Amino acid sequence: PEAARRLERVLTVDPGMGVVRHVDAGYERAIEVARERGVKIPMMG
Repeated sequence: PEAARRLERVLTVDPGMGVVRHVDAGYERAIEVARERGVKIPMMG
């Protein structure tokens, strides 16, 4: 149970941070994906 919870968190947060970094770099596709999936990124506005 604990290991599954931790694994889920890592597999969610790590790719999410990749999207955040790409949005911050100005990649249009990353911005589109973030908007489509409701990812809240402060620098995106």
